[in-house]
Amino acid sequence: MILESYLEKKVIVMIDIIIPAYNAHETICETLFSIAMQTMRDKINVYIIDDCSKNDYSAEIKRFSSLLNIKEIKTPKNSGPGYARQLGIDSSTSEFIVFIDSDDVFYNYKSIEILYNTITDKYANVVSSKFIEEINDFIVPHKNDEIWMHGKIYRRKFLDENNIRFNNTYSNEDTGFNNLIFLCTSVVNIDDITYIWRCNPKSITRSSEYNFWGMEGFTYNICWAVKGAEERDANPCSIATLLYETILEVYYRYVFYKKIRKDSDDVFKWSVELKKYYLKYYDYLDYYTKSESLYSIFTNLYLTLGFSEDLFDNDISFNKFLDMISD
Repeated sequence: MILESYLEKKVIVMIDIIIPAYNAHETICETLFSIAMQTMRDKINVYIIDDCSKNDYSAEIKRFSSLLNIKEIKTPKNSGPGYARQLGIDSSTSEFIVFIDSDDVFYNYKSIEILYNTITDKYANVVSSKFIEEINDFIVPHKNDEIWMHGKIYRRKFLDENNIRFNNTYSNEDTGFNNLIFLCTSVVNIDDITYIWRCNPKSITRSSEYNFWGMEGFTYNICWAVKGAEERDANPCSIATLLYETILEVYYRYVFYKKIRKDSDDVFKWSVELKKYYLKYYDYLDYYTKSESLYSIFTNLYLTLGFSEDLFDNDISFNKFLDMISD
């Protein structure tokens, strides 16, 4: 009898799905529907973290209450998605955590099952799947990445034991969170698509201004992740590779923006700490990493989005760019 009771408890699986929401009433029902259709929906707790929306989500919760175990939690003040996600973590208890934005959906009815089966079969701390992005009339496939929360599942025990939490920045806090995790543990990447990142023109991350000004939060959060990784004795070669890829990305973004913005030199003041870390870890880079070039990747991306090729006529070398970053 004791053994049977123990086995019954062992098969109880709970996954917390956390949804940061700010005035998301037009889109969140589709998000909830994509959760309600999951094969594991009876093993899921849903937390809508209301970041001071104009109205609550009681109507949306009532609509899905017969299908989902769902709860709304309000932030004390509008604090951004990172704070909302962390409040969701702190307010929940399940062994596994999945995030979805309030204007996105899961790819199909087996998305959560695929993520769960992988993280348990591999006994991983994090599993990252592929996802697709909808932009107007076409779809952009995304490989496993270290930036977005999309298509990932996290083991709570790992986050707790390593005291990994979101910081309170409003921009690119997911970049800091994920990169700190990826520097501290091996991540299992899978080829399955589990998530659809929908094009919401009202989303701040879709604005052209965010793409530029977001670099400040991007560089800050990479440095924040590196500092946290140092405190946790992460592999210095992994830290070096992240810093190299980051400063290359900032460089190529600068090459692009200096053609179209008068304030593009703001990139230099945002990159001071990044450069210091980059130089600190430079000797840990292997030859292959240093020979990698992201230029073609970014060029092809911008060309795909309809920008002119002459925007990439480059008269500033990477080394010159580094020299231009100073206190």
